[in-house]
Amino acid sequence: MSIAGPPRFDTAEGRDAYNRELRAVAGPWRLAGLALILAGAGLGATDRYTEMSLPAWTTQAVFALIVAGWALMMFAIFKRTMYHRRRLAGLPEKK
Repeated sequence: MSIAGPPRFDTAEGRDAYNRELRAVAGPWRLAGLALILAGAGLGATDRYTEMSLPAWTTQAVFALIVAGWALMMFAIFKRTMYHRRRLAGLPEKK
């Protein structure tokens, strides 16, 4: 993606284009984090509300999945914030 200076916020089209651009930054990281959080919540709900015989490590796995998911979400937020700062400053994209 080539960056040609800071975004244009003086028109509705420019704001919409920048919102779409910013939404695409770190998208896979956010989706992976959400998937881990939902997997942990699903495993925890299965362990808590069913009569299935699950292993003893299930509780630790639930916590590990949720913590890892939130760590990925925080990483995605950090990457998006750094991109936003560089973009508004008109700096080129880091490779």
